[in-house]
Amino acid sequence: KIWDTLRIRQRDSEYLDLREDGAFERTIEGIRDNFCQHMIVDDGIAMNKALSENIFVVLVGILNKIPVFLVGKPGSSKTLTMQVISTNLQGKQSAKEFWPKLPAVYLSQY
Repeated sequence: KIWDTLRIRQRDSEYLDLREDGAFERTIEGIRDNFCQHMIVDDGIAMNKALSENIFVVLVGILNKIPVFLVGKPGSSKTLTMQVISTNLQGKQSAKEFWPKLPAVYLSQY
C-alpha cells in the first residue's frame, strides 16, 4: 500500500515522490514494516520498534553484503534480532514463501 500512495507517473516512468516533508521516512518505515510482517517470531515476542529497526538494518546489510555492528545497551534486542534473522532466512528451506529467494544465513558466534 505504501507504494501506491507515493508513486507518481511522469513520461512513462515511475518513481517515488519524496518532496513532501517526511515522505522519505514514511517510505523507509513502510518497507521496514513490510519486511517485519513476514518475519516469524516466537509466541511472547513483541515486534517493537527497536527489534524491527534492528532486523531491517541487519537485513539490508546482509542483502548488500555490508558489515553491520549491532551495538546497544543490554536488553536492546541485539541477540534476538540475530535469532529472528537466522530463523527466517534459511534460503530455499524458509518457512514463509517471502524468504526463499534470499540467501540462507548461518550464525557463527564467538
